[in-house]
Amino acid sequence: MTLESALKYLSKPLFVGFVIAIGLLNFYTIHLIKLRRAQTEKNIKHQEINFWNDLIRQNSTYRDAYLGLSYFYQKEGDPEIAKIYLKKAYMIDPNNEEVKGAYSEISSF
Repeated sequence: MTLESALKYLSKPLFVGFVIAIGLLNFYTIHLIKLRRAQTEKNIKHQEINFWNDLIRQNSTYRDAYLGLSYFYQKEGDPEIAKIYLKKAYMIDPNNEEVKGAYSEISSF
């Protein structure tokens, strides 16, 4: 076997191995990007919750903070917790049109 034929014989498995390695590297990179994106989204959600809770700690009768938490949890797909915060907003200001409208919507369920 000549050097030239040996190189041809070896080059195919090396090429296939190289292609597989690149594919695995791409898969790993995509996985890392998804993990970072999920962590970023989780951090943003915690920041929003902390923002509204800080406002409530500063002023427990601040209706809009309870509305903010209610909308947040509704958006996140947790309507039971959203109802709790909406009820608190309603107890603080039952005459507010936004609160009345949102409260009447959940009361009909």
